[in-house]
Amino acid sequence: IERNRNNMAEACRLFEVAASQGHMSALANLGVCYHAGFGVEQDLVKAVRLVTVSAKLQSTNLSAKQVLGYCFARKEGGLERSTVRSVHYMKTVVEEPEVPPDSMILYAVTLLEISGTYYPGEIAPAGHNHLPEALFW
Repeated sequence: IERNRNNMAEACRLFEVAASQGHMSALANLGVCYHAGFGVEQDLVKAVRLVTVSAKLQSTNLSAKQVLGYCFARKEGGLERSTVRSVHYMKTVVEEPEVPPDSMILYAVTLLEISGTYYPGEIAPAGHNHLPEALFW
C-alpha cells in the first residue's frame, strides 16, 4: 500500500510539472487527484479550479468533465449546485463512443441523485425527473 501511495504522489508531482508546461491532460489528471485525494491531500476547491480550466481549454478531456459534473451535482469545491451543468458535463462523457462502464454508472447514480430518488429531498429541484434516463444508463 505504501508503494502505491508513493507512486500516486510521484504521478501527481509529474502531472504538476506537465501542467505547468501547458499540458491540459496533465492539468485534468491533477484535478482528479485533488478531487479524490490520490497522492495529494484532498482539496475540492483546487480540484474544481483545475478541472474547470482543463474542461474549458481542452473540450475533449472526459476526466475533467466527469469531475466537474460530479461537483456541480454535489455542490463541491465552492460550486453552486446546478442540475443543468451537472447533466451537461456528465452527458458529454457518456456519449463518447468508448465510454468506460464506471462513467456510465456514475452518470446514472448522479441522475438518480439530482432526481431526488437516490437521496430524497435536498438535491432535486421541483419538476426535475431524470429517472428514465438514469435507468437507461
